[in-house]
Amino acid sequence: MELPVSTNDIINGFLLKFYFNQNKHSQWVYIYYPMNVRRNFDIPFNFIGNCYGYVSGKLSSEKFGKCTIQELAVENKRILDEYTERDTIKEHEWAEYWYKNRKIPPWFVFHNWLFGKTKVYTTNLYNKEIMTMHFGDAKVIHVIRRYMRGSSICPSFDSAILPSSNGIVTITISLTKRQLEKLNSLAEKSTLVDRIGELKY
Repeated sequence: MELPVSTNDIINGFLLKFYFNQNKHSQWVYIYYPMNVRRNFDIPFNFIGNCYGYVSGKLSSEKFGKCTIQELAVENKRILDEYTERDTIKEHEWAEYWYKNRKIPPWFVFHNWLFGKTKVYTTNLYNKEIMTMHFGDAKVIHVIRRYMRGSSICPSFDSAILPSSNGIVTITISLTKRQLEKLNSLAEKSTLVDRIGELKY
């Protein structure tokens, strides 16, 4: 039976197809993105916090190339549905193992990375959802990422998500001067960069 798909699944299907058309050289295409796991723990969907999971999957390039956008949307839905409460618990246990056995500072955040040269990064959260979320009793949600070498705009940074004010969620980031200049240069070219306020570096 074909799985029912959402608008977001269709969007991800389109993104996957677009990405594949630009990267046809790899044997496998890896799909990797954060998702809302509140459904696995009966947590209301209008709260945002440390309740997410990194979902991963892969398709052979041969199969991938033959899929329509609708079929890729169904594949996206299938990968989401396979992520269960047990997967979230396993990720938590993995982090606890590193904290206890590897002498890792408790403020470091770890992810189970899916290795491969061809990856597609996306999310199941979009602007309309973010604008309707609230933080309940939370004051600040803070994420610290370790330094990573790479050519991305922000290869190393830390970000803090603050409670919404007048319906607007504020996200602050700390980054280098070079990264700030890069973001400023993209502000008028990308819908992903809305406003860049005063940042200290």
